[in-house]
Amino acid sequence: MNLLKYIICFILFYVSFSLQAQKITKNQWKEDIIELQKLLKEKHINLFHKTPANLFDNEFKILISKVDSLQDFEIILEITKLVSLAKDGHTSFFPNFDQNIVHFPRYSLVLSEFEEGLFSIAMPSKLSKFSGLKLVSIDGISINKIREKLIPFIPRDNDAEITYTYPDFITNAYLLNYLGITKNKTKAVFCFEVEGKLSTINIEAVSDSIFVNQDWYSARETLRKTASSIHPTFLFLNNFTLDNATKRETYWAKVSAESNTLFFQYLSCFDQKNRPTFLDYVRDSVFNILERNPKYKLVIDMRYNSGGEPMTASPLILGILERKELFQKQKPLVLVGTRTFSAAATNVMQLKRFCNAILIGQNSRAKPNSPSEGRGFELSNSKLQISISTEYLNRYPKAGDSQYMPMDKIIPIKFNDYIKDIDKTFDEGLYWKY
Repeated sequence: MNLLKYIICFILFYVSFSLQAQKITKNQWKEDIIELQKLLKEKHINLFHKTPANLFDNEFKILISKVDSLQDFEIILEITKLVSLAKDGHTSFFPNFDQNIVHFPRYSLVLSEFEEGLFSIAMPSKLSKFSGLKLVSIDGISINKIREKLIPFIPRDNDAEITYTYPDFITNAYLLNYLGITKNKTKAVFCFEVEGKLSTINIEAVSDSIFVNQDWYSARETLRKTASSIHPTFLFLNNFTLDNATKRETYWAKVSAESNTLFFQYLSCFDQKNRPTFLDYVRDSVFNILERNPKYKLVIDMRYNSGGEPMTASPLILGILERKELFQKQKPLVLVGTRTFSAAATNVMQLKRFCNAILIGQNSRAKPNSPSEGRGFELSNSKLQISISTEYLNRYPKAGDSQYMPMDKIIPIKFNDYIKDIDKTFDEGLYWKY
């Protein structure tokens, strides 16, 4: 039986490897690019709302004319840029995740942008002394110049998406080399600022599987004993939410008696398996508590929610509407962050529009009203997975074509606060003065 399992595993591995290693001919790439152009025109709800049709068509012609001189990874990167011409967040293609033709090596560091600049918030343990430092340049190219070079590859509703996404794109070794930022495809010199002085290190890119499964060293000391994860939800935990991290619950509530607050964190717009449904949870653990303690205000943290099914949150929104007397003096407070997107953005706008919620935090990467409902389409030869916006969501009509949600208070995130475990958005929510 063990031998049979071994043979089956070997066959599956061989087939999988063969499929990934198969070559796409230049003519097949051209066919796929033409197919992509047709799909975008036919399926997108309003493809030319930001990029004129003639410019769009011309960029496709240019790529087709260059295909014969490009390697597969270069074609894939150029397709990333073509899809981004739609300039909405739900029309997207990400080279690291949406294809199996080329494996893109990644540099081992997790970066995030703060008011003071771009900082490493996690590094592999062997590079721990560089965790928590400001990244100044790569191969002598300043971070500001690198950011500008990466922008055309980023699908986005607004510029908050750039803030959110470009730190991750910096880890794509092939992309940096293709843009002329690095001299080598898989090695680069990273320069950090340490107490006013510069310190450099040579970093070699690794595969995705190695990248994810490394022993990561958080910049914040309080997070180093937390379950290992490089997900933003974990790297931005605060002292109040820390105890809930290892439970991996996508919705949970906790009382802060000191501030008379019921804090409700909502991380994903789906019912979670093997747990009470969202409807049951908010009924039992949110509204039952608020009804017994009318002095409590409700703080809903949606900073790390990137979407799902918007109807999941209906029990929360309807529950607030059905208890108007409970929220008449103390409106619900919603914490918004750069990561807040898609269905989560829809729910935030519903809470603002129908429940008079107060929005505090950072600008979301989702526009109030925008092309949305991304649907997946597969290119025939390369099997690249392309997401295309198929509907227009008018979440908050009063905002019109505004780039950002109507926030009641913007709270910049500073690295000096982050490293000291200070979460000013969270604190503002708990101690909000009506």
